[in-house]
Amino acid sequence: MGRAEQYGRMGSALRGGYVAPWQRKVIRGFVVGAVVVGAVCALLVLFG
Repeated sequence: MGRAEQYGRMGSALRGGYVAPWQRKVIRGFVVGAVVVGAVCALLVLFG
């Protein structure tokens, strides 16, 4: 549940419009990383 709260805070920061370009890059990196980890876990569960 903490993760949803985290993304909510991140979203409000983005709406505030004060996120620096490098912060956007970091956020995108975290999102991509989470998706990749989720996909790998799903594949391991399905084929493991």
